[in-house]
Amino acid sequence: MFPLLKPKQDFVFKNIFGVEKYEPVLVSFLNSLFKGRPNIKSITLKNTEQIKETEGGKISRLDVKAVTDNDVWLDVEIQCKDTGEIPARAIHSISRMQTDQLHAGKSYNDAKAIGVWIMADENLFDDCDDPVTESCWARRSRAWRDNEYRVLDDVQRLFFIELQKFDMSKADEHDLLNVWLTFLKDPSSLPQETLEIEEVHKAFDRLVFISGDEKMRMEAQARQDAINDYYSATTTAERMGEARGRAEGLAEGIVEGKQKTALAMLSKGLDVSIICDCTGLSTEEINSLRAL
Repeated sequence: MFPLLKPKQDFVFKNIFGVEKYEPVLVSFLNSLFKGRPNIKSITLKNTEQIKETEGGKISRLDVKAVTDNDVWLDVEIQCKDTGEIPARAIHSISRMQTDQLHAGKSYNDAKAIGVWIMADENLFDDCDDPVTESCWARRSRAWRDNEYRVLDDVQRLFFIELQKFDMSKADEHDLLNVWLTFLKDPSSLPQETLEIEEVHKAFDRLVFISGDEKMRMEAQARQDAINDYYSATTTAERMGEARGRAEGLAEGIVEGKQKTALAMLSKGLDVSIICDCTGLSTEEINSLRAL
């Protein structure tokens, strides 16, 4: 038997939830998340292509884009790490989708977009234990108490799912969203009775097929290698930058110390040649200090 691939890896996720034949699987997952706002009957996928190459040193995004039967545009993405800019990227993404709708002649009130960002391996919010956080445009008024917000509109909504916070052992298996989060986090832990749900069964069968297909396993591994290489290179560059900054700071500190010593020796009337020998500064450098 072959081990199951991880549905929380973007390549695997897209090959389950972003395939036309399996659109009901995506509908079931989204309806369990949206809780009737909106209630989706069908969707049309917008990007079914598989992009595996890297672009400009960055790993290509394998998101799932779709439009619902009630004309809401969707963007579903898997992220493995918190890059420090994910909320801003998410806002930019749904704003761009809304702008695209306005170009098609819609009004501001009708151009609706929802983003779903699934954090696979790292959390975003330290002040919340719930694995699902919903956000939409809100404002605070001085007339309200400081901790109260009012929703300004719901044309742009964001859902952040943090799989690390999801505790499968405490989850209600009768809640369909918990079933889907279990599938994403560890499909081998799905209770047998949940496979009686048609869409969950389809998703699990698709995962088994992908996991057993040698070509797709190789593509999934290549994708994971690209992700690992990208973040490894990014981390290395950050560390080198930090080390370079520390070295530059140390060098600046040494020079500053030498200058202070030279000024002190000048104030005592010591000969420039002696100061040069003691500090390692040149005659020109010492004379420039004397001119200050």
